[in-house]
Amino acid sequence: MKKLFLFSFLFVFTFSLSACATKVPEETPEPNDQAMEEQKEEPKQEEIKQTNSSNTIDNIEENSTISSPITINGTTQASKNELFIELRDSEHNSKVRGYAVVSENDDAVNTFKITLNFLFNSTKDGFVAAYELDENGQEKNLVEIPVQYQTN
Repeated sequence: MKKLFLFSFLFVFTFSLSACATKVPEETPEPNDQAMEEQKEEPKQEEIKQTNSSNTIDNIEENSTISSPITINGTTQASKNELFIELRDSEHNSKVRGYAVVSENDDAVNTFKITLNFLFNSTKDGFVAAYELDENGQEKNLVEIPVQYQTN
């Protein structure tokens, strides 16, 4: 009698487990090209660039760690000392600001070079920014590169 009860119990238990199980596909199908295209994100308008049509920062790479003093150089279409260089925090607030010395060349592209000193204790992530000011005092031709600051 015990054997019959155990056999019945095992049969019912096994049957109920198999009813709950779902079949897992052996191979995951590869997504087609159209599906992949739909998944790609459009670039954001505020995309951070190392260059634009007017300004380029040549010696700072995205997400690099920089230490003080830092020399920043690049090319610009700005003339004289109209190019501002800033070290900004992660919220884009200016922490250190300088005016780059622009060397004018015969062609439309001029070069700049500036050395900035900083001492940040809590600011670790931020941006190196280069820009000009328009006639209203607003930033134009902004280039920002994300960096990490070496803190003390």
